[in-house]
Amino acid sequence: GKAAAEAGEKEEAVSEEQVAQAAQAEQAQATGVNAQEKDVKEQEQAPEVKEEKEEEMKEDKEEEKEEDKVEAEEEEAPGTAVAVKEEPADSADPVVEPEEASVGVDDLPGGDDACFAPDGAAEPSVAQYTAKGRDANARILRNKHDTEAWKTLCNEVQQGGMKHLYKEVYERVLEIYPTSARHWLLYAQALGKKHQAALAALTRGLTHSPTVDVWKAYMSVLVASGADPADITKAYEKAVDAVGQDMASNSLWGDYITFLKAQKTVNQYENSQRMNQLRRAYHRCLQVPMHSVERFWGEYDSWEKGLDPNNSVYAEGVVREMEIKHKAARACFKDRKRIRDAIQGVYLPTPFRGDQKDKQTLNAWLELVEHDKSNPQKLPADDLRKRVLLSINQMLAALPLYPDTWFEAAQWHGELGDRSGEIKMLQRGLEMVPSSLLLHFALAEKFELKGDIADAKKVFEQLCEQQPSPLAFIHYMRFARRAESVGASRTVFKRARKSTLGCSWEVFVDAALREHRVNKDSTIARNVFEMGLKHHGTQVEFVTHYLDFLTTFNDDNNTRVVFEKVLSEDNGLDKQQALVIWDRFWDFEVSRGDLGAIHKIEKRRAALYPESRSASSLARLAHRYRVQDLWPCGDSQLQLMNVDPNEGSLPHSSSATKKSDSGGGGGRGDRERG
Repeated sequence: GKAAAEAGEKEEAVSEEQVAQAAQAEQAQATGVNAQEKDVKEQEQAPEVKEEKEEEMKEDKEEEKEEDKVEAEEEEAPGTAVAVKEEPADSADPVVEPEEASVGVDDLPGGDDACFAPDGAAEPSVAQYTAKGRDANARILRNKHDTEAWKTLCNEVQQGGMKHLYKEVYERVLEIYPTSARHWLLYAQALGKKHQAALAALTRGLTHSPTVDVWKAYMSVLVASGADPADITKAYEKAVDAVGQDMASNSLWGDYITFLKAQKTVNQYENSQRMNQLRRAYHRCLQVPMHSVERFWGEYDSWEKGLDPNNSVYAEGVVREMEIKHKAARACFKDRKRIRDAIQGVYLPTPFRGDQKDKQTLNAWLELVEHDKSNPQKLPADDLRKRVLLSINQMLAALPLYPDTWFEAAQWHGELGDRSGEIKMLQRGLEMVPSSLLLHFALAEKFELKGDIADAKKVFEQLCEQQPSPLAFIHYMRFARRAESVGASRTVFKRARKSTLGCSWEVFVDAALREHRVNKDSTIARNVFEMGLKHHGTQVEFVTHYLDFLTTFNDDNNTRVVFEKVLSEDNGLDKQQALVIWDRFWDFEVSRGDLGAIHKIEKRRAALYPESRSASSLARLAHRYRVQDLWPCGDSQLQLMNVDPNEGSLPHSSSATKKSDSGGGGGRGDRERG
């Protein structure tokens, strides 16, 4: 084994030297001028600095030898592609100045316009903060999700000495938590009678947080501003379209119906139009499973039957038909209320903190969405879509920092066949949770399935550029191999090797096994493993993968070379970790070597681990003659020898001997002997 190891190393060294010489000659020709300039500079340096630089260059050249060896063989394969770096798109919205903004009813968002990207806020004026405010700000700088610190800062604006800084503080809160309806309402309240500024702030709030409370606040300010009744009617229609399916929308429906009843008409045509609007509003709200819906039924019954006493038969028919739909809504209300009661509100929509309460809230939202999707009321397609969309948007507003909610929203759009909506939801999710690898992979997958390879590649490029990690590069390599070419995948692997954060032993193993299994190139696969061994020779997991790879070729000599290389003192493998490799080496010789080689390994192992010498020699013999789950002795004997039948390693020490069970044996070994 030792002779084979020396021969293998010698042959490998010669091969590496030839490749390195060719690469150095080519490099010297291309960079001759630069090399001359570099030599001149080095001569001017102090001897100590020059000596240090030469040492660094020597290490770099040794590193390049291994990389050049792999790259030289990779270049033989056609179609090598170069990854294009894409600049990340700027998704931040401009800051809206409430005092100067004005908004019309046509600017109001609809249900499909919900957007959850933060707007951004100005730098804080900490010098003007109170003592409590400064302390809270320091805590926020350490942890931007410190709920109590944000609460303190907002209390200083509401009740303390920071009322003049309301705009700055609320913009800061809403930059991180744009879906917090509570703070949009506080923001509008702080603006007081500045109706246009309040309307502008609430319009932004409706875009981020489509809730009944924000819509009611908007309608209240709009009415107080003296807006035209036609604009108020249009705004109410948008409001009930957006959140009219909410369980708590009863007050909004009540305000709308009261407003319609109060409108004056000057002729029969206008009166007829008003009655039609009122009937339509009643019919819509009576089909919503919401609080106090029975009150609306009583109002509607009296109103419909009292319109025309001479046409009571028609009124009875209309009421009877509506009653069937209303009863379905009342029946559905019970289930919806049960689910909504399990949803607990929070001061700020923070990320998942790992406690059971947060998990229960997430599960309750997901259950509500599934309940609405099941359509227990048998609603028409358009009404069903509005109800599910509202539940999804409110779930996203309540839990905007959970990847689960965004993926669920994207899945729903996909179920409807809305591929653009599916992708849009994942993109918005990444704006809110940019650190989520799962959302990145899901978005890239959707683009790839759509056939949009360029956009899928852009997702991976941005991920590896902004958040480099081994997993990101591994899946980028796999994507490049699937969607582009062998060369493209190898190019990504080259980038991963140069990344400080993006390269680990898993990257080398994945690249090597892809060369072996997908590209059917075992030569490059072995070169990749060898390169990885230089960097991760002390990682037992990497070594075992390499050994598994070698054993598939029945290349016993080279396998022994790797064993010796890894177990050598120069490799620096931790002693306890090396024990795993020694067990693998012993198992290898048991299955492929002769008795002399087996005994030699056992002696070498015992010399390094003297504590194992006291282990039963009979136990070592039992391990040697074990085959799969067949043992040459019974369970009682195995217990006596401190051998776990589920473990494949050799016994380490008799000090760990457990008390043997005095009961009978009759294990697998007994049955084998029988």
